[in-house]
Amino acid sequence: MRVARPVVLNAEQKEALEQCARARSLSVRMVERARIVLLAATGKQDKNVAAALNITAHKAARWRNRFLDLGMAGLEKDAPRAGRTPSIPAATLFAALNTFDGKIISLCQQRHRHQEWLLFLRLVDDATPHHKQLHLIVDNYATHKHPAVQRWLKRHPRFHFHFTPTSASWLNMVERFFRDLTVNRLRRGVFRDVMELVTAIDSYVDHHNENPKPFIWTASAKDILEKVKRARKTLLNVQSE
Repeated sequence: MRVARPVVLNAEQKEALEQCARARSLSVRMVERARIVLLAATGKQDKNVAAALNITAHKAARWRNRFLDLGMAGLEKDAPRAGRTPSIPAATLFAALNTFDGKIISLCQQRHRHQEWLLFLRLVDDATPHHKQLHLIVDNYATHKHPAVQRWLKRHPRFHFHFTPTSASWLNMVERFFRDLTVNRLRRGVFRDVMELVTAIDSYVDHHNENPKPFIWTASAKDILEKVKRARKTLLNVQSE
């Protein structure tokens, strides 16, 4: 199992986190995040932190990494800046949908390079039973085929990639989750900075995973294959013009 990044706290950080963990005026989520980091700082791995707090190892890893990357600010929303409406740079959401039970593994990153993709693959590796073979349906984005990714896959033979055809990303069922996230949360929200956006996404994923349900296509296999054939024919016609 991959060893989680160690958390080392200075005296100021430890005091601040202990105050958060004891506070009654803070949200339950903020108290939980402080406890995650405090337990991680004792040397516990994500699965041990998860067992102690009755949460998932994925959630424990997320807030460990958020604290390591952004400090205390990574555990809370930034206060809005009066008189300004800053633009929000793009934030990449990596997500894996378990088609059996509907659970989501997710990670928000500032960029979508092979480095971030590998970080997400390691998260998936840690969050899933190691005796299981993993078949990942992914699109043809060049990042997913980078030489460094290929080398990683050779060292992790339980991972198997299946690439969707060009212009057929809808075949990947995680796209349904992305649609629901966009419609039910992102379009209804106002986000003043990246942290507010990422927090909203993380909260939506956590809420989804509390009562996950698998997505089921209502179309028959025959209808889906016919749609694929029409899409392929259209693509070939465009390319021949």
